[in-house]
Amino acid sequence: MEAPHAPENGSYNMPPAYDTAVNSPQSVANNLDAKEATMAPPVVNPTPAVQVAQPAVLTHVTVQGVGQAILGDTPVTTTCHQCMQTVQTSTERELKSDAYVWACILCFFTGLLCCWIPFVMDSMYKTVHRCPVCKAYLGSYNA
Repeated sequence: MEAPHAPENGSYNMPPAYDTAVNSPQSVANNLDAKEATMAPPVVNPTPAVQVAQPAVLTHVTVQGVGQAILGDTPVTTTCHQCMQTVQTSTERELKSDAYVWACILCFFTGLLCCWIPFVMDSMYKTVHRCPVCKAYLGSYNA
């Protein structure tokens, strides 16, 4: 049976053996030419990049609040940050959220017997300062 793609003269041209093809001077020269043709030239930076460290700039800013006063249990004279008027603060006592937490804890352990104690302690209240003109919150004092 004849090979389907046989040449007309009946002989096959076989490629050279691997060792012969790789080690022949002609193939080495062809490989080098092909590599040099595909390789990009090396990048040469004539001037090296110099990084100059920028000096750190420290700025000291002093912020002064308008009419900051030391708040306490009693009304104080201060400047409102909202309406910019000098006023004597209006105060009211409010329960802190801690009072409700302690009341729940005491109610859990003692029933209704001691749950009222946090509501009569001065340390469970805070004094809230507000502007009497615009009703803005100015701060609070924890007793």
